[in-house]
Amino acid sequence: MEKTLNHYVVNKNTLAICSIASCEFSSIVYEIDQILYVRQTPLKIIQVSCLANGSTHKGRCMAVSYHTNNRHKLPVPISEKDSIYFFPTSAPNNFHCHWISYHHVLHLQLAKNQETIITFRNGLQLTISVSFYTIEKQLHRTAHLRHLFSGL
Repeated sequence: MEKTLNHYVVNKNTLAICSIASCEFSSIVYEIDQILYVRQTPLKIIQVSCLANGSTHKGRCMAVSYHTNNRHKLPVPISEKDSIYFFPTSAPNNFHCHWISYHHVLHLQLAKNQETIITFRNGLQLTISVSFYTIEKQLHRTAHLRHLFSGL
């Protein structure tokens, strides 16, 4: 099932938010059982989702940076209560940046030409043009962050 939306807020069913160059929409959102086309950019979806869960994206990034001493490509706790953590595949302001749900990733696979295949728990496979090492590192950073925040 596919739908086009003006606005979207990340939820427990969100697997990934991917950028796309289109006149009609800016993002493709993959959920467990549907694909949505959204007129907001991936970063805007993340920012609005943070606000919907009680904080700004900037505030969450400042907290993550404080606790992890990282400054770039920071994972974001969208909702600690619901254990929703997303990580960017590149610099968040980069057009090609996708956002991946930590919780839904089952495994990663190295693909040809510096691409990575992400397999989600529901069986969906997403091939992205980002190195395996980068995605693996982002997955580990998010796991570490989740561990840190669960103890706060």
